[in-house]
Amino acid sequence: MDRPDLYTQAIIDLWETGETTIGTLHIKPSHGACNPKNFSEKNENDRIWAIDWISLASLRDSENMFLDYDSPLDQLAGITLPGKIADWFTKAGASVVFENVQYTSHLNQQQLVELFGHIDPQHHVATLIGAGMLENGEGSSKNHWITWEQGPATAEGEVTPTTAPGAAITGSQLFTWGQVGHLLAKNLTLQSLLKHLYGGLVFSKIP
Repeated sequence: MDRPDLYTQAIIDLWETGETTIGTLHIKPSHGACNPKNFSEKNENDRIWAIDWISLASLRDSENMFLDYDSPLDQLAGITLPGKIADWFTKAGASVVFENVQYTSHLNQQQLVELFGHIDPQHHVATLIGAGMLENGEGSSKNHWITWEQGPATAEGEVTPTTAPGAAITGSQLFTWGQVGHLLAKNLTLQSLLKHLYGGLVFSKIP
């Protein structure tokens, strides 16, 4: 996280007043988002951490004109297109430095290498994926956004244009659903990973 002070203040503002502003990005969630239903399945935080709901759901919901994002299970109201994510980041003070989101197909190997080549301490890399590439995720069509701190790697090291498609992905570092780590599905190969990746956006850090 590049600006924990801004994040902390935003959470406090949302909790205490119901709205906040980061740069020129104003966030004011609906009553439904502030009072979610079906928040947990069996145990507290088993669908999403409360603090992540406060920040992420508030951000998504405040932009919705017709649908309240009032449940972690509400996939329709939670849909976020690439242009909207770019808009959020730029309003918060970042800039888009690279983009290769695919609207009709998944990434090829060269495009993957180019995208993950931007992972460094000065940038955020967010990718649009089919969540089936994640542990306990479902679907190969585009349905989820994640961010990466370390790109996918095989036993031979980071993926290159010559990495064998059948090579197993053995390492990564990504953020999704409130967790950080190597959260890819077991026995995932490079070929399978590519079938779930639809490109991404690279942003500068928020100053």
